[in-house]
Amino acid sequence: MKISHISDLHASHNGMFNESAVKNGIRMINEENPDLVIVTGDLTCWGIKDEYEYALEFLEMIGPEKLIVPGNHDERTDGYHKFERYIGKRYFTKRVDDIFFMGLDSADPDMDTGHMGREAIEWARNEMGKAKGMRKVVFFHHHLLPIPHTGRERNILTDAPDVVEFIMDTGIDVVLGGHKHVPCLWNLNGVVISHTASFGSKRSPVENSYNMMDIDENGIRIERVNSETGKRERLL
Repeated sequence: MKISHISDLHASHNGMFNESAVKNGIRMINEENPDLVIVTGDLTCWGIKDEYEYALEFLEMIGPEKLIVPGNHDERTDGYHKFERYIGKRYFTKRVDDIFFMGLDSADPDMDTGHMGREAIEWARNEMGKAKGMRKVVFFHHHLLPIPHTGRERNILTDAPDVVEFIMDTGIDVVLGGHKHVPCLWNLNGVVISHTASFGSKRSPVENSYNMMDIDENGIRIERVNSETGKRERLL
């Protein structure tokens, strides 16, 4: 299965949105035609109506099916209600062939830090009971582990230990996220944890890009794709 992973569009009219990179990235994704596109949050900057509508203009350009969760910027200004109105559920599962996908909301309203919460973790544990014998991919916005080259750690999930325990207990294969605008790949006891760079923000320490992931009987492969040049870099 081929999956595109994008994050952190930060669609807005504030001059920090790299519209050309987003449009070119979407063109390349559509040409490659993956089975799924996973979007791990921060569609907007301030979670306001105008930004959600602007972000939707670009999301609707993406041809393949999309699975989308919110980020911390999307839940500013009561934005989680707008996410549900414009995008959909904040917690969900989907089975595609022999892979079980789970989207979770890790954002705390009006906070940069993330928090999953006991109720959400319990719900996720119960849902994972439906995925016996399947590969499992979980995705949310925030990071479980510190990401190098992003300065002092301030935004890791406040209940990261509980989330890590859930991931290990339920045999999850892949965890996808965004948030820090820096691509990073960890292998934690056999679990692939992959974060992609920002898809559309000029406030990023690296070039705007997205990840392409292949999951098949031979394993998992991940490449980073520069949204403007198309240059590819093998990460896994």
